[in-house]
Amino acid sequence: RLAEEVKPFFFRTALLKPCTSGGNPVYCHQEQLHPTALIPGQGEYGKLLRSHAHLYPGSKATVSYMVDVNETNAALIFDWDVQAMSAPLYPPLPNETVKDIIVYALPHHLDMMPTVRSPSDDLYCAASLIGPSCLIEGSKGQWRLVEELPKISFRADTNPPDWSIPAIAQSLQTDIKYRLPNFFQRGAGDTYFSGKMIAKAGRILLIWEELHNICKGSTLETTPVQCLNATLPSKHDISNAIESLRSSVEIWINGHAETPFVYDAAWGGVASCGCLFDDGKCTNKFPDCPAFSNPGLNFGNAWYNDMHFHYGYHIFGAAVVSHFDPQWGRDFFEKVLLLVRNIANPSEDDSFFPVMRHKDVYQGHSWASGIATWVLNGRNQESSSESLAAYESVALYGKVMAKAFLELGSREEFSRAVEVRRVGKLMAASELRSAKKYYHVKREEEIKIYPSAYSPHVVGIMWQTMAQFQTWFGNAPYLATGIQLLPLTPIAGQRDEIKWAKEMYPSLEDSCNADAICEEQGWSILQLGALATVGHPKLALSRAKLLPPDVFESAGGNGHSMTNTLWYVATRETVDNPLPLKDDSTVPEKVVPRKKFPKEDLLSDCYRPETCTDYVLDTIVDLYSCRQRINFLIQNMHMSQKEACVQVAGVEFPTECGKCNPLANYEETIKAAKEAAARQCPPCSEKQCHSDLNRCPSYENTFVCTAGPNHNGCSDSPWDIVPWICAECCELTNCPKVSPLEKTTMQSIDVSDDNCPKCTKEQCKSNLCPMQVAPYLCIEGDSTGGCSTRPWSILNGQCQECCKVHSDC
Repeated sequence: RLAEEVKPFFFRTALLKPCTSGGNPVYCHQEQLHPTALIPGQGEYGKLLRSHAHLYPGSKATVSYMVDVNETNAALIFDWDVQAMSAPLYPPLPNETVKDIIVYALPHHLDMMPTVRSPSDDLYCAASLIGPSCLIEGSKGQWRLVEELPKISFRADTNPPDWSIPAIAQSLQTDIKYRLPNFFQRGAGDTYFSGKMIAKAGRILLIWEELHNICKGSTLETTPVQCLNATLPSKHDISNAIESLRSSVEIWINGHAETPFVYDAAWGGVASCGCLFDDGKCTNKFPDCPAFSNPGLNFGNAWYNDMHFHYGYHIFGAAVVSHFDPQWGRDFFEKVLLLVRNIANPSEDDSFFPVMRHKDVYQGHSWASGIATWVLNGRNQESSSESLAAYESVALYGKVMAKAFLELGSREEFSRAVEVRRVGKLMAASELRSAKKYYHVKREEEIKIYPSAYSPHVVGIMWQTMAQFQTWFGNAPYLATGIQLLPLTPIAGQRDEIKWAKEMYPSLEDSCNADAICEEQGWSILQLGALATVGHPKLALSRAKLLPPDVFESAGGNGHSMTNTLWYVATRETVDNPLPLKDDSTVPEKVVPRKKFPKEDLLSDCYRPETCTDYVLDTIVDLYSCRQRINFLIQNMHMSQKEACVQVAGVEFPTECGKCNPLANYEETIKAAKEAAARQCPPCSEKQCHSDLNRCPSYENTFVCTAGPNHNGCSDSPWDIVPWICAECCELTNCPKVSPLEKTTMQSIDVSDDNCPKCTKEQCKSNLCPMQVAPYLCIEGDSTGGCSTRPWSILNGQCQECCKVHSDC
C-alpha cells in the first residue's frame, strides 16, 4: 500500500454567516457594504458557495504584468491556476452550473476591472478591514486588472509661477551650499537619514536646473520679468554641489563606506552592516556587523524593515547624479541596480533577490516590516507616501539611465533600464492607488472603506489586522497625517486629491497650531504643503519664508529644504474654489504667532551636546527611538528635558540611550528618577492606603491608578498621566501591608492553613499576590504563581505545593 500513489486531501471552508451574537458593529451591521451588495449569509449565497466549492487555486498560481508601449497603462494579471477536486463532497445542486473560480476582490480591484464579473445576478460582499470584499468570478481562471500608470518626472506638472521665482532663487543661494554631515559623507551611520539628506541635496540641484532653464534658457522676449530680479547660484557653486552629491551617493555603493552594504544570501538581500556610532565614527568594522544581531539598529534595516524607504532615497540620489553626469551613471549602473533589485526586482529569474520584496500585489500597497515581526497585529506599514516615493525613485532612475544608454547605443543596458522604469511606474501606480483608497480616509464616498467610528482623515499605521491613527514615534495628529505627506516630490500632486486634502487640512492645521513641536521639529512644512494644495499657494509661500533655518535640520525636517518647500507650494495645481480658512488673514503678518515653549521644554541634546548626537537619539529600542521616548515624556508627561533624558537614558535604557543622560553617575540618576516619580505619582494618603485601592501586588515600588480608564490598576513604575491611560496615581510602597479592617476580616475567615504554611523568605521573592485579598501562593504545579483567597487543594492536582503570603514578604 505504501507504493500506491499519494493523493492530496483538500479541505475547503467558507464563512457563511459571520454574524453570530449580533454584537459586532462591522460584521453584523455591514456598515461598509458595497451599495449594491447583499449581505453574505442571505438568499442564494450558500448555494453560490457550494456550486463553486470544488474549484480552488493551484500551486502554480502566478501574478504577472504587461505594460503598453506608451507606458500609460499596465495589466496586472492574476492567474489562479484553477484546479478541481476529483470527487467533491458536495456536488452542484440541480439546475446549477459552475462558471469559474470565485475569489473575493477588494475595493481597489473593482476599480481596476473593466467588467465586474459577479458569479450571480447579485453582488455578494462581506466587510473586511479595508472595506467591502466582494465575490468576483474569474475569466478562464484569471483576473485582468488595468492600472493607469502615473507620470514620472523630476518636475511638477507646472513650472514655478513668476511670482515665486525671486523667493526660490534667493533660497537657492543658501541651499546650494548644503552638505551632508561629515560622517554620512564617509558612509558612517544609518541608511535612512543619510538617504533623506542625499535626496534633499538632489532636489535642490533639480530646482536650480528648472529655474536656470526658465530664466536663462529663454529669449529676452520670453524670459519672465521676475527673472530680472532673481540671481541664481554661480557655475562654481553648482559644480561643487554636484561633486558633493556625487561623492555622498557613491561612498555608500563603492565598497569604501564605514558602514558597508553586505549581501545576505539567507534572505537574498543587500543590507547595511550596521554602525556602532561613537564620537562621530563607527567603532565596528566589517565583518563585525551588529545590524544582523540587533533588529533595532538602523531601524531594522538588516532585518529587512523599512528597506524601501531607505533605499528609495539613495536611488533617487543616484538618479539625480546620473542626470547631471551620465557617465557616472553608466559606471555605477550595476552597483545602483543592487539597491533597485533589493526592493523592486521584477523577475523570478533573478535568483539573488525576491520579486518586489515589500509589495503586497493583492492589497496594492507595501508592508514595511521585515522578518522581525513580533507584534501580534501582523505586518505593517506606516508611511504610504515614502513607499510611493521609493518606487517613484526607481522609475526616475530607470528613465535617466535609459536615456544615458540610448546616447551610446548600448541596447542591452538600455533594455534593462527601460524595465526598471516600467516596473518602477507599475509599483508606484499600485502604491498610489492603495494609498488614496486605504490610507486617505474620505467622509463622502460611495463605497465606505472604514466604519464611521474611525473619525481621522488618515491611517497612520496600516496593520494586517488593524488601522491605527498614530505613528511609531508619537501620537500627535499632525504626526500621523504628516507621515503620509512626505517627501514633497512631483508625484505628490497625483497622491493628494484636492477633495480629500480639503477634508483633511482643518484638523492638520488645528493639531499643528496647538503644539510648538510641530514647527520646531519640521512637521509644519507639510502643513504648508497642504495649505497650498487646498488653494492658498501664495499664503503658504509667505509663511514658509518665516520658518527658522534650524527647522530644516530637525528630525522631522532634515529631509526638506527651504528651496524645495517654496518650489512645492508654488507649483500646486490651481484650485477653482480654495478651502475657506478659519481666519480671513491673507498675509503672514496677520497670522497669530505660535505658542513658544521655553527651551527647557524642548528636546535638543539633553545638555550633552558632545555625546547626545542625532545618531544616539534616533537609536531604536523596542520599536521606539530614544528621541521618541524622551519627547513623549516631555509632551505627554510634562517632564522637563532634563527629567525626561534622565528617565530614558539613565534609568530605562542606559545602554542604548545612555550618552544622552545629563547626570554623571548612577546615584544621581536614580535620585532624580525617584524625585520625578514622586511628582508624578505622590505617596498614597492614609485614606487611599486603607481603601480598595490597596490591593496591588507588592513590587519594589508599587503604583496604583486612582482615576481614569485604568482605575485600580497596578504597576511597578509610575503611571503615564494621560487621559486615555490614567488621570491620577499614587504610590502604595509605604502603605501598611494590611489595614486594621482587612486584618480583622482575614482573621475572621475560618480556613485551615495546614496545606499552605507561611512563605519562606526565598518563596516571598516570587510573590505577586495581593495578600489582603488572595494571600495563598502556589509555588509548584500547574498553577505555579497563582493566587487564591483560600488555601490551595493539594488533592485536585492544580497545585502541588503552596504557601501563605505574610506582611514580612
